[in-house]
Amino acid sequence: MNVKALTLIRRLIICRRMRILEQKHLALLEEAERRAVADTDNMRACFEMLALAGAIDRDCATRLAPFRLSEGKFVLLFLLHDEPDGLSPYELAERAGVTRATITGLVDGLGRDGFVTRRTGLDDRRKIAVVLTEVGRKTARDLLDGHSAWIASLFAGFTANERQTFNALIRHIWRNLDAGEGPQARQETQP
Repeated sequence: MNVKALTLIRRLIICRRMRILEQKHLALLEEAERRAVADTDNMRACFEMLALAGAIDRDCATRLAPFRLSEGKFVLLFLLHDEPDGLSPYELAERAGVTRATITGLVDGLGRDGFVTRRTGLDDRRKIAVVLTEVGRKTARDLLDGHSAWIASLFAGFTANERQTFNALIRHIWRNLDAGEGPQARQETQP
C-alpha cells in the first residue's frame, strides 16, 4: 500500500475511534504525526479531555436553559440560597471567583428574570445586598439537589479507587501546566 492510502486508512480509524474529537484536533493530530514532532497519544488524551469538558459544559447548559439560567447564574443562586439577608456584589464575586464586572452582568440578568433583587442597607444606603426573590428561592430549591445529583452521576459506576486514581491523574496534569506551576514556571523561578 502507498503512503497516501495508509494515511487515509489511519485517518478513518482515528475518525471512527475518536468521533468525540473536533476537526481542528484531528487536523493537529494528523499534522503532528506527519511531522513526528510530539507524542500524539498524549496529544490525543489532551484533546479527548477537552472534548469531554466541552460536552459536560453543553449538557450543563442544556439542563439549565429551561430555567433561563447559565452555569454562572446557577452558581449565584446556589451561593444566595442560604443567605436570607443576601450578599454584597463584592462577596458574590469573591465566593464565585469572578470579577465584580462579571457579577454585575450576572445579577442584572437574574434581576431581569425575577430571581434576585437588590436591596440597599438600612444603615448605609450605599451598601447593596443581592437577595433571592421567592421565585429565586423556589428555583434554587428545585435545582440544587437535582443538579448536584446530575454532576455526581457523571462518575456513576466508578469505584472509590478509580475516582482516587482519576483525581490523582488530574492533579498530575495540573502540575504540568504553567497555571499549576508546571515545569516551565518552575524553571523560571529557579536561580
